Amino acid sequence: MCWGALGSMPADKQSIGQTVKKLDKELISANKLLVAGKEIEASLANVMALTGFLEAQGDQDAVFTEYFKEVSDRRVLIARFKELDKNLSGLKKFLEEIEPDKIKADLFLEGFRDFRTYYFPESSKAFELVSKAFELFSLERAFFKIQFLGTVNLNDAIERFSLQKQQNQSLLVPRDKIAEFLPYVQSKGLLKKSRLDNESLRILFNSGNELFIEADNAKIRRLDQIAKQLDAETWDS
Repeated sequence: MCWGALGSMPADKQSIGQTVKKLDKELISANKLLVAGKEIEASLANVMALTGFLEAQGDQDAVFTEYFKEVSDRRVLIARFKELDKNLSGLKKFLEEIEPDKIKADLFLEGFRDFRTYYFPESSKAFELVSKAFELFSLERAFFKIQFLGTVNLNDAIERFSLQKQQNQSLLVPRDKIAEFLPYVQSKGLLKKSRLDNESLRILFNSGNELFIEADNAKIRRLDQIAKQLDAETWDS
């Protein structure tokens, strides 16, 4: 038998492909059910609120007990509540059972993350993340490109920061100019939906506060740490 370099059987590409498709389908289905579950949450909240109201009435009114017996089918109510309690206990037990597998699945999938959206309380901190990223990863330059090229004159920025204009209408921005360049572009109203791309890091400015970044997994993990220090929220899309 011929073993691979690591002493294991080669991956079954067909099974992997089929499993990925099934996983995607199940994730869509599970998320739809959980969204629908918001109705269940509202119903459970109502059950507890209504039961709580009746309990409070019983504490305050001596006539309550007899009247409650008169207007309710106590046996049915008790049986239905016990059924609810049993179902919730079963769900709780199931969630506890799958928790270790859920954590492992999350760690597995996060190992393939090559994107992240960051939201900062202020744009200066977003710009600081960008500057720190270029320093941390020793990136010497980036290519800046705005969303609507034909309607904007970038000559002022080119002259002010001594930039080079590329054939694709982007601007070549050296690392040491980025910290001053980004606030300037923002002041001109050109930052939203612009891009700042390097060979190993791509940044889309959804706004001055919100960045969508594409990079390899190791870089994303490091950026997550820096973003946390800068009080950013990390989003998964």
